[in-house]
Amino acid sequence: MSADGTALVGSESRMDPSTQGPATGRRLPWPLVLLGGLLGGLAWGIYARVWMRFVSADPEFTWAGTLFIVLGFAMAGLAQSAAYLGRRADLRRPPMTALRVATFASLLPLGMAAGGPMFPTVVLAPLAIAHTDWSSRTRLLVGTVAVIPVIAIAGILLDDLSTARAAAGYVWFLTVYAGIIWAARFTLAPQLDGWRAPRTARIVGAAALGLAAILETLFLLGPKA
Repeated sequence: MSADGTALVGSESRMDPSTQGPATGRRLPWPLVLLGGLLGGLAWGIYARVWMRFVSADPEFTWAGTLFIVLGFAMAGLAQSAAYLGRRADLRRPPMTALRVATFASLLPLGMAAGGPMFPTVVLAPLAIAHTDWSSRTRLLVGTVAVIPVIAIAGILLDDLSTARAAAGYVWFLTVYAGIIWAARFTLAPQLDGWRAPRTARIVGAAALGLAAILETLFLLGPKA
């Protein structure tokens, strides 16, 4: 056990890719990590809210809706910092799984209302990036499905805005979701302890991925309202 109550990783094979970093330097105390996650999520929520205003051709926002968006990001940031701490402490699979379920739930508000079309990307992109234990073919397939909504957003912005404003809004959009995906990997990255999901679970996951691909393709190619 380390001085701050966290367990040291026993071997390099069990090191978590989402928490690897320089070997030197002191770790931040856990209250500061949680506070940083909360404030970072709050700032990112404001950043995302301003982007929504920028790309809206006819904005009609309420204070209640704005608070929901900003606080949703703040709670997601807090939760992902907790997932980071769990990985840093090298929690065993049962408690870490329970923590990951809770921190994944914090991402759900980001997929509500206008964020719904991008939620598959929020989930699938970190899986494709972080799961180095998967085959290249599987990661490519998951990553391809994750990219479909990103392409769709470009078309939506071009339909509603001028070309210059749509281009600026799209670049801004990419930075917003890059931050979300970066944070979500603390929940969605694998635990490299040798455990493998049962075959039934893998089949169900593949079926769900196929369904997501179909729905997202319909969203991309289907008629616009």
